[in-house]
Amino acid sequence: AINKSATVTYAGWNVDNFAVTGEYLTNDVGITDIILPCDNCINTGYDTVRVVVKNYAAVPTPSNLRLFYSLNGTQGTKVYDTITTPIPPDGTTVFTFTRPAGFPSAGVYNFLVSTDSPGDQDRTNDSLYHIIHIQENVSPPHTVDFETGNGYWLQGGIANTWECKIPDASIGQIPGSPKAWILSPYGNYVSDDSSYIISSCYNLVTSDRLTRFTC
Repeated sequence: AINKSATVTYAGWNVDNFAVTGEYLTNDVGITDIILPCDNCINTGYDTVRVVVKNYAAVPTPSNLRLFYSLNGTQGTKVYDTITTPIPPDGTTVFTFTRPAGFPSAGVYNFLVSTDSPGDQDRTNDSLYHIIHIQENVSPPHTVDFETGNGYWLQGGIANTWECKIPDASIGQIPGSPKAWILSPYGNYVSDDSSYIISSCYNLVTSDRLTRFTC
């Protein structure tokens, strides 16, 4: 009961028969981390999928816990596997899928891993997404013009100032290939800038000639 009055004796906030209740969870498991795959150059069919799975429930998980991954979120093909060892209450396990991921081409992937436990009492912690950048794996001689997927090169460093764009009039453009990676395109260069860009992977082992990089 709650009573608030300026004239009644013992007036003020009064709380009686207060209780906090919650649901006793016997089935609640989810993904807490995606260890692998990570940003890499294309290596179709050889990208290990390794995740951390947590049991949030008060009882061990069953010995046939199903989970899956997908290269492109809920719209992609689901690849299933099974954890056969029960996870103790509030415990975690690191699980490696039997089938590696097969990214078909260079690009950006919305990688998804999720448990698939029938009757799970909290679906909000089942899934985890991770943006994966897959770069090209090329052998010289090779030319990249940055017109498709920014050449599949990546930015790096703190507060990165590199950007792939069409240069302003003060910078000459190559006919038929206007885009370029530019440092600090909107103003003066930043002092002590630690920005960098990462190219795709170049297989120099298979090259039978002297390799030269030109810009």
